[in-house]
Amino acid sequence: MLKQGSLYFRNSMTVDDTVDKFHKSRDTCSRPPAPTGRTPIYNFDEWSRTHYGATFQRTMETRNKQRRYQTKREQEVNDVKMEKLLFIFGALFLMCMYAFQTNRNTYDNVYVGSSSMSFVVKKDKNNSGND
Repeated sequence: MLKQGSLYFRNSMTVDDTVDKFHKSRDTCSRPPAPTGRTPIYNFDEWSRTHYGATFQRTMETRNKQRRYQTKREQEVNDVKMEKLLFIFGALFLMCMYAFQTNRNTYDNVYVGSSSMSFVVKKDKNNSGND
């Protein structure tokens, strides 16, 4: 038993080769090339077009669709308002025509009595009342 324990401690104290290789590879990491004095011009417009072009296009299509929907909705609301207005004016016109038609026939009527007890005496068109 004692022999196994001493082997255990001896193996735990040795450095693992894989860990050692990993650390050694990090010591000699590659470096970027030395600057030459000229840097390339960064084209941000091209980069943003390639990265956000599809998203921008979808956003613009969505906005245009919402504008078309909004204008269509406003047009429908205005059409309903116009229909209501025309209906009201038509109804008023018909009521006025009816009132004028019924009043035209009552010009020859003579009302006798108070407003609570009145009766109509019609004049004859042939007899003008000069009896």
